[in-house]
Amino acid sequence: MGTDEFVRVFLPFRDAAYRVAFHFLESSQDAMDVVQDLYIRLWEKRDGLETVRNPKAYCITLVRNMCIDRVRHASHIDPDAGIEECTECSEPPDERLQAREALQRIRDRMACLSEKERKVLYMRIFEELDYREISRRTGISALGLRVMVSNARRKLKDNNGKQQ
Repeated sequence: MGTDEFVRVFLPFRDAAYRVAFHFLESSQDAMDVVQDLYIRLWEKRDGLETVRNPKAYCITLVRNMCIDRVRHASHIDPDAGIEECTECSEPPDERLQAREALQRIRDRMACLSEKERKVLYMRIFEELDYREISRRTGISALGLRVMVSNARRKLKDNNGKQQ
């Protein structure tokens, strides 16, 4: 895929990609970083992009997965550990601190949820389990799970608005 075709086909989705990233990360800077990483990744794989049937869906899926990876990575950092204690981490201390702060904000916001909602949301988002598997593990119907996840997300958004 040449430069002109790449720009014509994939560049128009940058705003949609940013909105998705911002929805997940709730940080303008992090969302811009993810979008930049998206276009770097797409450019590096441009020779294989001719086979992509739906470029917008492809971009949005990549952004979603990149955001989940970032959040997952942040969740593996112990927020109680000092910056000096994380010597095996490859990120600079300021990035580790930002990741810890983001994780703590997520934990604080999830406090408004019931234990069951937190557990189900964690399995759905962080473990990326489908509703069938969550249903098998919890005994809650798939439809009930969808409603629970939707309500939990709405509570998190409502809780976020009250804190600002």
